[in-house]
Amino acid sequence: MPVFFCRHGQTHWNVKGLIQGQFNSELTNVGKSQALALANKAKTHQIEHVVCSDLGRAVETGTIVSTFLGSKLEIMPEIRERGFGILQGISRTEQPQLWDAFDNKHLNDELNIQGSESASQVAIRIARTISSLCDNNTDRNVLLIGHGEWLRIFINIHNGHHPWSDFSVLPDNCEIIKIEKR
Repeated sequence: MPVFFCRHGQTHWNVKGLIQGQFNSELTNVGKSQALALANKAKTHQIEHVVCSDLGRAVETGTIVSTFLGSKLEIMPEIRERGFGILQGISRTEQPQLWDAFDNKHLNDELNIQGSESASQVAIRIARTISSLCDNNTDRNVLLIGHGEWLRIFINIHNGHHPWSDFSVLPDNCEIIKIEKR
C-alpha cells in the first residue's frame, strides 16, 4: 500500500526566500489555493488519513485538506522540518557565510550553522515516523504533509543514499510524492 507525501503550501517566507526551518510563516493566498488543489488530488488517491507536522504551515495545509476530505487530522512532531539554527529567518544579504554553509548542505551530515540539526538527526525522526505510519495504517491510504528538507532527506534514504546527499531536490509546495511501503 502506498504512502503519499507532500510539502506544505507556499508561505510568505517562501516568497521572500527565507529559511523557515522550525520557525513559522503563514500560508499565502497561493499556498491556500495549493492546499485546496492538493485536497482535490488527495481525493482522487482515496486518501483516508491525513498526518502533518506540528508547525503552523503544515497544520494549516493539513486542516484545509482534512476538512475537504472529511477526515481527521493527526499531528506528529517527528515530521517537523530540519532545524537550521541561527540561519532561520535570515536573508542571504544579512548572513552570506551562513547561506554558504546551507548551500553546501549536500557535502556533509553536519552543517556549519550554530544550532542546526544534522541530516542524521532528521533521519532518526524519519525512521520513527515511517515505522509509526506503517504500524498504524496498514489498510488505508495516508497523506503525510511535511516540509521540503525533511522530504528531501527521506527520499535520499528511501533510495539508498546518504541523508545529506544531493540525489534528490526539494519538492514543490503541495507536490504529491507516492512511495510504496517496503
